[in-house]
Formats: sequence, structure tokens, C-alpha cells
Amino acid sequence: MGFGMRVIYDDRSRLPTNLEAQAGACFVDKAALLNGTDHLVLVLPYTPASHHAIGAAELAQTKPTATLSNTAQVST
Repeated sequence: MGFGMRVIYDDRSRLPTNLEAQAGACFVDKAALLNGTDHLVLVLPYTPASHHAIGAAELAQTKPTATLSNTAQVST
């Protein structure tokens, strides 16, 4: 909820309603997330399954001014 921004998210599973309300977050599908975001933050472990989670096709769906932060970490 930093800077009064609207928080939308997509995940494998949705948070319980009470946690969504507490965080001020709204669950959306991936297409709505890509189309509606100004700042896209990837918070996921780096695995073969998550490799290229966001590629050219997904970036083409975002606003031209959107930013992407990838916080993925490789396990050793």
C-alpha cells in the first residue's frame, strides 16, 4: 500500500479474504495484472518452472511506462 497505490496480485492460490483486506490487495488473473500494472514485481523462487515467467509476450501486454522488478533468487 506504499504511496497510496492500488495493489493487485496474481498467485497460484488466493489469499484468505481477511488477509487481502488487511493488505489492501485485490486478486486478479495474470492478464488483468499485466494490463493494469504500473510497477510489476516478481517475488518467486528461481526454478526451472519459473524460468521465463515473464517474457516478451507478457511484457507486450503491459503499459509502455510499466516497470519490472525481479527479486527471484537461485537456491544453492
